[in-house]
Amino acid sequence: MGKKSIWIYRRENDALYPIFEVGKESRKLLFEINNPIESIYTFCKIGVENDGDFDIEDTYIFQVPGNEEEYMMNMYISNEQGSPFVYVVVKNQLGVKIVENNYLVGEPNIVEDYIQSNDLTVVSGGDCESLSQIEMESSCIQREEFNNALLELENMPGLAEIKEEVNKLVECVQVEKYRKSMGLPALNISHHLVFTGNPGTGKTTVARLLGKIYAELGVIGCDKVVEIDRSGLVEGYVGQTAIKTKKVIESAMGGILYIDEAYTLAKDGNDFGQEAIDTLLKEMEDHRDDLIVIVAGYEDQMSKFIYSNPGLKSRFKTFINFRDYSGEELYEIFEHLCKKSNMQVEQEALPDLKDYFMRMARNKSPHFANGREVRNYFEKVVCCQAHRISIEKNPTINMLSMITCEDLEIHNNNETQTQVINELMSMTGLDRVKKEMQAILAMIKIQKAREEQGLKTDKLSYHMVFSGNPGTGKTTVARIVAKILNSIGVIAEDKLVEVDSSMLIAGYTGQTAIKTMDVINRAIGGVLFIDEAYTLERSVGGFGQEAIDTLLKAMEDYRDNLVVIVAGYEKEMQRFIASNPGLKSRFSNYIYFEDYSATELFIIFKKCCEKEQYKMDLDAERLLQEYIGNNKKQFSGNGRDIRNLFEKMKKEQANRLQDEEYSLKELMLVTRDDIEEIIKKGK
Repeated sequence: MGKKSIWIYRRENDALYPIFEVGKESRKLLFEINNPIESIYTFCKIGVENDGDFDIEDTYIFQVPGNEEEYMMNMYISNEQGSPFVYVVVKNQLGVKIVENNYLVGEPNIVEDYIQSNDLTVVSGGDCESLSQIEMESSCIQREEFNNALLELENMPGLAEIKEEVNKLVECVQVEKYRKSMGLPALNISHHLVFTGNPGTGKTTVARLLGKIYAELGVIGCDKVVEIDRSGLVEGYVGQTAIKTKKVIESAMGGILYIDEAYTLAKDGNDFGQEAIDTLLKEMEDHRDDLIVIVAGYEDQMSKFIYSNPGLKSRFKTFINFRDYSGEELYEIFEHLCKKSNMQVEQEALPDLKDYFMRMARNKSPHFANGREVRNYFEKVVCCQAHRISIEKNPTINMLSMITCEDLEIHNNNETQTQVINELMSMTGLDRVKKEMQAILAMIKIQKAREEQGLKTDKLSYHMVFSGNPGTGKTTVARIVAKILNSIGVIAEDKLVEVDSSMLIAGYTGQTAIKTMDVINRAIGGVLFIDEAYTLERSVGGFGQEAIDTLLKAMEDYRDNLVVIVAGYEKEMQRFIASNPGLKSRFSNYIYFEDYSATELFIIFKKCCEKEQYKMDLDAERLLQEYIGNNKKQFSGNGRDIRNLFEKMKKEQANRLQDEEYSLKELMLVTRDDIEEIIKKGK
């Protein structure tokens, strides 16, 4: 009478129904289990006679930890044809492994053939039992760390694509283990990785979590992650870099070596960074089973770094890009920091806080620091809260844990916008400028309203050309424009970077583009103001054109993060813009600054007096007004000439008072004599 071995079976009405036979064919089964508390599962290997009788030959027991919140789990049982092993794994609903076991259950002849064909060693029962106990205890600890690592990754704000990529890496490793356990040849998959993205996107954190995950999966011997940058690998003398790099690599053996800003190793010219790269490549080849290397940095630089070297290209095949966080994700990070510190934001402040992070994401710079920006802001908020609470004698727990609108230091945009517009409207003269700015602001407002109602909107250009004589308020208005655009969310910062052509142009080929980009990078997120911009066209050697070309490209690349204002004399600016189709297409807002009238110049002088607490008597006012009116052509520098005149008046008043006793009133008073003196000496 024949006898066959069944490993998995089900029991029903005191009868056993076989599910599959070990080794006959590849099988994979899925059972859904309910596990709110720790449970013990038992499987029996049974021998079934042809007449239906059976004997229990072996019993297999394993424990599954319970989870009251996520008690629904899946049990996977699989066996490959020709393999004496049955593989059992239990996962929760998130796909996180709870239990993993291999059971040797095949017939003696199958087991013997398998052991011989795979060059395995059989240990004695006692050794096996002792070893199993040690491995079980170690496995429990590692599995807990593994699960915690996956859970920590899952709970990190954003990073949806990264989580998916990590799951793919885990699945790849698991499938490789399945193949190995069933006697299939190894695929020798490379586990080295390239992490690309801006600072603060979670690259280092994910690398640390991968250390724990890979250690549990058996890819590396431990969860060690050695973090380093160029300074930790490169020395300043020949031969020293290789020694230093090798020591770092030795310290990372059995774990992960994480090299941040790795692209800095490949600098141009005679640089010792190449020595570090050569050493790294050799060690990666010599210890391919004992070391994982992760290199990280900005996307463009890392792409050039990897593809510039055949050795790097052949070893690093998996790229994971960490994109910038969205406004919603930045807000989640702030919430996470608050929760971690047992703090909360008052309800009234939440809308402004969310809007703050939305604007932060929308107007980010090219190398936006993402999570670091949020942490820096959080620390600033905590300092503001501490300053506010410090005056309290007995602060309550609620006071210590509550973040208020005042702590956030987010100004009401409507109030700020009104204040800035009032600042513009209060400036002397500039009627034409004020009307143009009001028209631009009205256009922005209507476009935002259309967008909110789901209507089609045009992409507005905010770049401007300011033309007019010196001293007509162009720079002052540019500063106000930066404030206004920031208040309505067009730019991220109330920032104006003021330059002229000398700060953009260098004296050697290729250097002007670098110098210009440095200025542009400082201005991103705000306004770049280029005074006397027409001189770029006239520069010797054609280097000004290089600056113009760099500027035009940046205006296109950073159209949502940068506003450019070019300024100068009217006719010169007209020729400058008309000389280049690229300039003409990008500048659509033209604002002309008229010369101040004699009356407006006099008012500017009086405002200078009021600002610095001087007061002219009536005779002084009449004389000054008469002088400006009769000599208007001498004030071609407009407000600039008036400010110079004011500085001279202060000196004349000081000379008059130096040998006298003076009261508070006399310190403030400007007399006709003071004005006469500056007229005599010429403005």
